[in-house]
Amino acid sequence: MTPYSTPLSPALVLRHLHWLCQAPSLITGDLALNIPRYLPADLADTMSRLRSEPTRVMSYIDPDTRRLGHYFEHLYHLLLEQVLGWQVLARNLPVRTATGHTLGELDFIVRNPQNGQVEHHEIAVKFYLGLPLPDQPVRWYGPDTRDRLDRKVKRLLQHQATLCQRPEALAALNALTIPAPECSRVFMPGYLFYPDHQTLPCPEGINPAHERGDWQRLDNSAPPLPGEHWIPLSKTDWLSPYQQMNEPRQADCDASLALVETRNSARLFARLAWHPSTQRWVEQQRRFVVPADWASDGPHIDHLHPR
Repeated sequence: MTPYSTPLSPALVLRHLHWLCQAPSLITGDLALNIPRYLPADLADTMSRLRSEPTRVMSYIDPDTRRLGHYFEHLYHLLLEQVLGWQVLARNLPVRTATGHTLGELDFIVRNPQNGQVEHHEIAVKFYLGLPLPDQPVRWYGPDTRDRLDRKVKRLLQHQATLCQRPEALAALNALTIPAPECSRVFMPGYLFYPDHQTLPCPEGINPAHERGDWQRLDNSAPPLPGEHWIPLSKTDWLSPYQQMNEPRQADCDASLALVETRNSARLFARLAWHPSTQRWVEQQRRFVVPADWASDGPHIDHLHPR
C-alpha cells in the first residue's frame, strides 16, 4: 500500500467529519462561514446516530476518490445535510456563456433552514508552506509551488464567491427553478506549515487561530524527522489529527522519505505518541519534508509556474 492510498471507511469518514465541524477557516472576514455557529446543540447525538448508519455515511463518499479536494466536497455535502440539516439545491453547477465558454462552477447552492434563504457556498481545503525570502515578503506556497495562498484567497473572494451574481449563473439557476442566492459564503480550512526553527508572522488577512505544522528540506543540514514514531500520512489523512492502533514502523518513513528524493515531491508526516487512555498512537506534530531544491528559485518561481 502506498502512502497515498488509505482506504476510506465509515469510521475514518466520521473522524474527518468531526474535524470539519470544528476546523478553523484560514479565511476571515464578512464572507467567511463560521461552521460552529450552525452546529446543532445535540452534536454528540448526531454523530452517534451517524456511527449507527454507516451505509448512509458512505452514500455521500466516492470510495475511489483519489483527489483530496473531491473527497473534501463529499465531506462538506455530508456535513450540510446530515449534521447541519441544510438542503443542498445544487452542487458543482457549471456556469457557461451563450457560446459555451465555461466561466466556472458554483460549488454549493444551499437553503439555510434558520432563515429559509438560499446561499452560495465556495469551499476549499488548503495546505501552504511559508517561505522566507531575502528582502521580500514571505511567500506561502502549496506543496506544488504552482499553488499560492495569496492568489487562492484573491480568486476565492473576488471570482468564485461573486460568480453567482453573473447573468449566466442566474440563468443556470433559473433553469433549475432555484432562486438567486441571497448571499455568498466561503469556507477554507487547512494548515499552514512554518519552516523548522524559524518564526514567521501570520499572513495578512489569515485567521491567526489556524491549524499549523512545520516543514524541513531533505538535505544534509538536519535530520528531516528527528526523534521516533513518525508515520507518512495518506492524502485523506491530511484532514485531521491522525491516530492508529499499531506502533509506527520506521521502514514506512524510510520508504516515504526515499520518494521525496526519487519523485521530487513533498510528503507529509506525523509524529505519534502512545495514549494509554485510548489505547492508540495519536498525532503530536505534523511536518512536511520537501526536496532539497523545493522553491529554490524564490521570487523567480512565478515565472517558472505562471498561473
